[in-house]
Amino acid sequence: MAYEKNLVSVVIPTYNRQKTLEASIRSVTSQTYDDIEVLVVDDGSSDGSHELVQQMQRNDSRIRYMKNTMGKGVAGARNTGIRASRGEFIAFNDSDDYFRSDKICKQLSKIQTADFCYGRFKKIVDEKSYMIFPPYNTNDLNGDIYKRLLKNNMVGCPTLMVRHDFLDQIGGFDPEFPALEDYDLALRLAKRGTAVFIEDIILDSDNSAGGISSNVGNYMAANLMLLQKYLPDIIEAGLLNYKVTHTLSYANTLGVQDKVTGIIKHILEQYEMKASGSI
Repeated sequence: MAYEKNLVSVVIPTYNRQKTLEASIRSVTSQTYDDIEVLVVDDGSSDGSHELVQQMQRNDSRIRYMKNTMGKGVAGARNTGIRASRGEFIAFNDSDDYFRSDKICKQLSKIQTADFCYGRFKKIVDEKSYMIFPPYNTNDLNGDIYKRLLKNNMVGCPTLMVRHDFLDQIGGFDPEFPALEDYDLALRLAKRGTAVFIEDIILDSDNSAGGISSNVGNYMAANLMLLQKYLPDIIEAGLLNYKVTHTLSYANTLGVQDKVTGIIKHILEQYEMKASGSI
C-alpha cells in the first residue's frame, strides 16, 4: 500500500484520561514539523474525552478521532490507529505523555538511514524526582539492537517512530499481551530491522495512576509470555540465567516465586521436548 510521503501519523490511545489528553495532543500538534495527522483512539472512555477532542478538531483538522465500541486494551487501540493511518511514518504517544517540540523533526532526520527510531525520555516519578531513560551510560543503542534488547527493553513506545511499510511487514501490537505489548513489538522490529537512537530527551512521561504497567499481575504474566515466545533467541544469546533470575526476583517481591518457578520449569521442559522432537 502506498502511504502519503513525508506524512507522520501519530497514534494516541486513551481511556478516561481527559485531564492529560489535551496537553498530550497539543504536544504533537505544536511540533516544529507540520505535516502530521493525530489519531486519537478512544478505548471506551466515559469522562468527556470525546467532547474534548471534538472541540480541538474544530481548530485543527489534522486531529482525527475514533472510538472502539468495545474496549480492546492499549494494544488493540493502537492497532486501530495504525490501520487508519495514512502516513509514510508512524509515531506513538500516550495520553499522559508529551512530545518535546522538535521530537518529530529530529527523528525524521535520523530515520532516513534506518527502519525505526527511538530516543531518551524523562519520566516523572513524583513531584521532586525523575528518571532519564535509557541512562546516559547505556551502550549499543543503534543498528542491530536485538540481542541488547533481549536483555532489557530500552525502547520507550512514545519515543518510537517506524516506517509504515516496515511496520506492515512486522505486524502491529499483539493484543494477547496483558502488558509489555510495546516490548514485544520492539523485539520484533529489532529482530528484522535497523534502529537509530536520538541521544537527546525527546519526550516527557507522566506517572499517571491506573496505567497498564501499574497492574503487577499483568506485568508478571507478560514477562512469562515474553520468556516463552523468545526463549530460543534468549538461549542463543546466553541470557537464559539472567532472564530467569530477573523474573524470579520480581516474582519474589510479589510473593509468587513458587508459582512462577513452576511455570518457568514447564516452559523450559516444553522447549526441550520440542527441540528433541518429542512433541
